[in-house]
Amino acid sequence: MSTRSIQPLWHNKDIYLRILKIVSVAIFLASQATWLAVILLDPSNRLTDFHIYDVFGQAIREGYDPYALHIQDANRIVAERWGLTWRQLALPDPVADTLALHYSPPVQLLFSALANLSPLRGAMVWTLASFVAYTLSVLVISRMVLEHWIEPMLLVLASVLIPAFQVVSGGQVGMFMLLGMSLALWGWRKDIPWLTGLGASVALMFKPLPVVMAFVGFVLIQEPGT
Repeated sequence: MSTRSIQPLWHNKDIYLRILKIVSVAIFLASQATWLAVILLDPSNRLTDFHIYDVFGQAIREGYDPYALHIQDANRIVAERWGLTWRQLALPDPVADTLALHYSPPVQLLFSALANLSPLRGAMVWTLASFVAYTLSVLVISRMVLEHWIEPMLLVLASVLIPAFQVVSGGQVGMFMLLGMSLALWGWRKDIPWLTGLGASVALMFKPLPVVMAFVGFVLIQEPGT
């Protein structure tokens, strides 16, 4: 009866890779929790873009045109919603008598739905959703990496990526665009047309131009037959 030599556990590279992945995921999730706490400690002095979305969302609920909102109505809504002035919320000074929020109607409806909540609760929901979108995006992108040892490095890098924190702390829509593009590329790679279409549609709803440029760049760098 032949016996096989048993490889010591510490000689198994797969074990090290699994441990590295677990540690990198833990670091990533811990960093997201820390960032979230920092933002929600003082949402009035952060989430600048969300303040604008909240104002226009409330304006839509009151029947105003989000593409032509008078500055006096905007100032009133800011005072009623946040108890502050336009400038105290660190919002840009208007250069005309009317303001416009250049987003597609579905996105405008999303802002109006969030305006049903109190400003602070809306800010919490928006921030949590942004972190979830970023987390899912990073996980999807990491799964598309062919070399398994790069995946933990990508997660650790995403944990300390300052531009990502700035996008979320500014209350911007960038993470939802990133999630849409990530799902679209995943669907492209896995030959899942409906997922590609869904992800691209979500991203395009927010800002079409950067999404189109990203997809054109992706197509151009693809090797024939991939």
